[in-house]
Parts: sequence; structure tokens; C-alpha cells
Amino acid sequence: MNSFRKTLTEALEQAKGGRVDSALENLDSAFRVAIHAGSEKWASLLGRNLAILCEHAGDRRRAAGYLEQVVTTFPADRRSLYQLDLFRHLGDVSKANASFRESLRLAVLEKDNDLLESLALEGYHL
Repeated sequence: MNSFRKTLTEALEQAKGGRVDSALENLDSAFRVAIHAGSEKWASLLGRNLAILCEHAGDRRRAAGYLEQVVTTFPADRRSLYQLDLFRHLGDVSKANASFRESLRLAVLEKDNDLLESLALEGYHL
């Protein structure tokens, strides 16, 4: 099993068991390695999971910080951009609409059907 996958699996089990701080610490370490290694796939996946755990813990600023690191390092990461926009523009409809349109544009370019379906549920279509 890939070391990033193993860390993610173990951290999610820790979080389910109520050990969120340990999960965040382990994911953060793996996230930093993935960013340093230039692994867009794993940095994105780990960063999005870190953001979800931080948000559930009530730390939206920290959640956005992880997503900003991914998007800054890998600007075409449409899934992290989409999730970051949700955090950034919560309550700001005009900015949210502009961000969702950009996510839609990137999803179309990359033929990301899962994200296209998610955006369609939000009312965004070609």
C-alpha cells in the first residue's frame, strides 16, 4: 500500500475514533511530504481531507489554509479550488458564483465528470 494512502486510511480511523488531533498531525506530515515531492494527486487528496477535518473541528481558517497551499502549488487542481471557494465565499454570493464558474471551466477542460455533476447539483451548467 502506498505510504500516503496508508497514512490517510490510518488518520481517518483515528478521526472516527475521536482522536482528531492525532489524525490532523499525521495527515499534516504526509501533506507536507506530498507538497515537497510535487505529488499533485496526494497533496490534493490529503489537503482536502485536512480541510474537512479542520472544518469539522471548527477551524475554517486552517481548513482554507491547506486548500490555499494546494491551489498555490498546483493552480489547475479544480477539486481543491472548488472546495477552497466554498470556504472563502461562504455568504458572498457574487464571489461564489465567479469561483464556481471557474471550477466549471476547469472541470470541462479536464473532463471531470464527478465535479461536473456536483456543480450541476448547485445549478451550474454549460
